[in-house]
Amino acid sequence: MRVAQYAITELDRSIEEAHRTKNRLDFDRWRAELRPRATQLVASRAARPTWSRALLKLVLEERYPNDLFTELVGNRDPVPSRRWPRVIAIAVALRPSSFPAQKSIYHMGRLLKRHRPAGRRPAGHMA
Repeated sequence: MRVAQYAITELDRSIEEAHRTKNRLDFDRWRAELRPRATQLVASRAARPTWSRALLKLVLEERYPNDLFTELVGNRDPVPSRRWPRVIAIAVALRPSSFPAQKSIYHMGRLLKRHRPAGRRPAGHMA
């Protein structure tokens, strides 16, 4: 009985190892062969993209918006196109980063302030 259980355990380990190896090979093939071709296809089809609600949603889904994002932006579906730059800036500011969050958000705020059109003041700014 003990020998049979040992054989089953060894078989399970072998199957798990084969599964991990196959997953690693699939991942390596994706990174080395399939991903570059897929990226080239997307790049060729996106030669002159225009902003659309579908593209905005795709960008936001890639940023994995959290509860704070929803609190700042509200519902994503009825966002008017004039607010899309703000929504994307918030999503980027909330992205996971290797930088300490405070430093990253501060840096982004400085960049946005530098590129704000003349004569425009941020919301809540007192003259």
